[in-house]
Amino acid sequence: MRLTGRIGAMVLVVAIVLAWHASYFLVNKQASSVFLFQEGMWKYDVLDIPLLLPVCWWIGRKYDEARFFSERDPLTSVYNRRFIFDVFPSVLEAANARNEEVRVFLLDVDDFKEINDHHGHEVGDAVIREVAFALVRHTRKTDLVSRWGGDEFLVIASRNRREVRQTGWLDVDLVLAEATREVGLSLSISVGVATYPMNGVFPDALIKAADVNMYERKAIKKALSK
Repeated sequence: MRLTGRIGAMVLVVAIVLAWHASYFLVNKQASSVFLFQEGMWKYDVLDIPLLLPVCWWIGRKYDEARFFSERDPLTSVYNRRFIFDVFPSVLEAANARNEEVRVFLLDVDDFKEINDHHGHEVGDAVIREVAFALVRHTRKTDLVSRWGGDEFLVIASRNRREVRQTGWLDVDLVLAEATREVGLSLSISVGVATYPMNGVFPDALIKAADVNMYERKAIKKALSK
């Protein structure tokens, strides 16, 4: 969770006090000097500001919490769909400026309804959480991991060619192995991939291409299992 609200609130209080004194100095410098220094009123600032800072910290924390939960999925704490739609255009603009490649990974937990039906929703929630945690652990900090809905996850990653050769993209097998180990169930994940700019230049087009690719792979997997 960012500290933006908490730090901003405390800085604002200090700035208001300083601006208040500065305005009086601009109006009447001599009277302000007498008020602050000869009459000793500066002591109240020393007392008041420390008393106000905890209140400002609390108010700022409430702001930070509200912002956090407006961007995050409550079950997994990864980004939500709303946040992705807000930032995805900026990701593409930045990648275009740096001549980078962007890949969109859409992941779906296979037969998730059966997991809920046979093991209960608590186990189903645990599966969702562990897949999310594994995705966060095995992606870079600059990658965006989001819960796209239900048992689906979206990962957006940007790489230049040198980074692709050195680090690759998303190791789905590693993510799957870790999530399987944590929940103690045999899991399967279908993944669809779309690449910018090859499969589209707009967010909606890239997500749709990844979705189509994912369902194609899911259908192939089901056909092979028969």
